[in-house]
Amino acid sequence: MPIIDKLEAFVREVGQVDPDDPEFTRETDLWDMGYLDSNGVVELIVFIESEFGVEVPEEALFDPDFTRLSGIARVVEDLVATPRPV
Repeated sequence: MPIIDKLEAFVREVGQVDPDDPEFTRETDLWDMGYLDSNGVVELIVFIESEFGVEVPEEALFDPDFTRLSGIARVVEDLVATPRPV
């Protein structure tokens, strides 16, 4: 399953997003639209790190793309492609 699909499934579950919600897209700002709160972000980071075997650096959290599924997927794809030493 592609990274973005796994991320979307996770966010839909954690955010309790209705499958028919027309406002929820891969370009929706997850925080501005209330799909994720601070607890949801922590859960998302834990999910990303455990599911994809990467460490999410602090600077990634401040990346403007880290507010949308498409941007989060891009960040994760970059982390997977170029793992950082721990």
